[in-house]
Amino acid sequence: MLWEWDKSHINRLLWHAKTFGRAVVQCSFVDWDAFAQANQRIWTTSYQPRTLYAPWPTWQAWMAEHRALIATVQEVYEAQHGQQRDDQS
Repeated sequence: MLWEWDKSHINRLLWHAKTFGRAVVQCSFVDWDAFAQANQRIWTTSYQPRTLYAPWPTWQAWMAEHRALIATVQEVYEAQHGQQRDDQS
């Protein structure tokens, strides 16, 4: 088995799969070429058709809150230290 030497990582993989409702199955391959073909098939059917970056509303809301928080921290710093950071002069 390819990963049997690293049981802690396998346990974490199985935990994540269970948590997110995914299945993990053990597969055996005749050789590395068969393994590479299986990986290529997974890539072309599951990952490649998806857009590389498509922001969703919760992410955009989080980013707006994060930017506001950073601006507030910078204002507090400037108020306490009476100066702007070097990259804002």
